[in-house]
Amino acid sequence: MLLKRIIQGILTGCLLFGVGTAIFHNYQKVIPYLRKDFLTYNLGPVDHKRVQAKAITGSLNHIMPELEYLFKLLEGEVASDHKKIQESVEYYYQIIRFFPQHADAYAMLGNCYYILEDKVKAAAFYRKALEFNPVSFWAWYDLGVIAFEQGNYPVAISVLEAALKLNPAMVIKAINSSLIYRGIQQRLGGDFLVSDSLHEGYQQSYKMMVLSYYYMKDFEKMWQTALSGIKDFPSDKDFFSFYAGLAAYHKGEYPHAISFFQEVIKDNPRNADAFVYLGQSLRKTGQNLVASGMLKKAVALQQTRQAVVLPGIEVRVRIF
Repeated sequence: MLLKRIIQGILTGCLLFGVGTAIFHNYQKVIPYLRKDFLTYNLGPVDHKRVQAKAITGSLNHIMPELEYLFKLLEGEVASDHKKIQESVEYYYQIIRFFPQHADAYAMLGNCYYILEDKVKAAAFYRKALEFNPVSFWAWYDLGVIAFEQGNYPVAISVLEAALKLNPAMVIKAINSSLIYRGIQQRLGGDFLVSDSLHEGYQQSYKMMVLSYYYMKDFEKMWQTALSGIKDFPSDKDFFSFYAGLAAYHKGEYPHAISFFQEVIKDNPRNADAFVYLGQSLRKTGQNLVASGMLKKAVALQQTRQAVVLPGIEVRVRIF
């Protein structure tokens, strides 16, 4: 008899555990079928929203990945781990399941699929993020990165211009008020500054726009954007001055080109391409003797391993 009661007790416990687990993981389907008077009678007065919120929190905490992993992966600080990436995909899909208008979760899925080299799906998630949060600088920026990488320069310029029009204070406020981004920041530690990262994003946006105009052969807009870059980002003066000189050269404004290339060479005497375009610009203005000296210097540099050639950029998507 005692054995029978023990067995019944075990079976009852297993049944209750199974029902509880089912409710926990499928609360949206189960709660409508739980009568209010049943819950009140057995558990006392119930705040259904609070119960629902706890169920969601528990479900998400159960599958929460290393929040900082994707950030560090995109920064090149950790190795790629397919399992961890898939855990992140599952996590952000679950957030969207519970909160279908969560812009930052869509953006994080965009980052996941970019890492997984599915740029079509990544771009779709970035656009979805912008539907719910049009002041998401990094969603605009990441769309620009994808378009730039694919050689779709008009689209790259369009979305990067949209990013640059945003109010920086609003962008920072949106990032700092995001539960997703705040969680990542907490894992990263106190040294990370959103404002510094945003400044880098603006700087890279200008670089991509300068190069996009160059590839499109729109040298007037390339010139204007490069001049803005010189003014706003003095730490990258070498890059923007070179392309300002190159734009001036292609526009036939050789005195301007000479001035900029001389400035580049002054700051970086190993820039072989600057010597090439300086020599050609000097030749266009009839200064053939000086031009020959510059072109010879370019050839000498190109034969060494110390030469610096046409400056480019490495682009990648960013979380924030």
